Amino acid sequence: VRTKAVNIPDHRQTSATWTVRAYKSQQGSQNYLHISVPESKVRIGDTVSIHFRVQTKNLNIQKSFRSITYMILSKGQVIKMDQQPRDPEQTLTVVSLVVTEKFMPSFRIVAYYTVPGNDKEIVSDSLWVDMEKSCIRKLEFFPDPNRAVVDPQPGTVVQMKITGEPGASVGLVAVDKAVFVLNRKNIMSQDKVWELVEKSDLGCSPGGGMDNAGVFRDAGLSVESNI
Repeated sequence: VRTKAVNIPDHRQTSATWTVRAYKSQQGSQNYLHISVPESKVRIGDTVSIHFRVQTKNLNIQKSFRSITYMILSKGQVIKMDQQPRDPEQTLTVVSLVVTEKFMPSFRIVAYYTVPGNDKEIVSDSLWVDMEKSCIRKLEFFPDPNRAVVDPQPGTVVQMKITGEPGASVGLVAVDKAVFVLNRKNIMSQDKVWELVEKSDLGCSPGGGMDNAGVFRDAGLSVESNI
């Protein structure tokens, strides 16, 4: 990808390269798992449909396993782990997931199934899901209308009111606007808060991986297995 900004010389344009590599099945088995989420925007309180699509080399392998194990990761922690039963005759398995505040600001879905028999194999996939940024709980901060000060002066006591959910922890900071006259880059915002929280994600890719081990590794997981 190369930029084509107007009024900038060609030698000052910038470029970036992104290499996409196909998933390599174990010993060329041609067994795969693909995760998808149809919803384009995910918010707190939504019910998300997770699609697990299985593709195997032959029908006997498809019938050999009856569940898919999946986990939900967020901020470097396992939020949920479960096994979803599947119909051996079908390639698509759908799981409904209720999104809570624990999933903010993004979450990863990691899933796998195990092929039994002599040629044992772990087939895996993962998907990173970004959420719409918002406050986890409603919070309002405003001057107390019963003790309003029309023209506050230095030294004046101004009464403020905070409303929110019981038990919530609230932090307050007062900053003179003059501080931001020369530099407004350091203004604290909701986006900056979520950007900082996002750094606790141990994953390093938008999902998937080069092979079954790479899927777990790129999601920030380490795996011990005898397969």
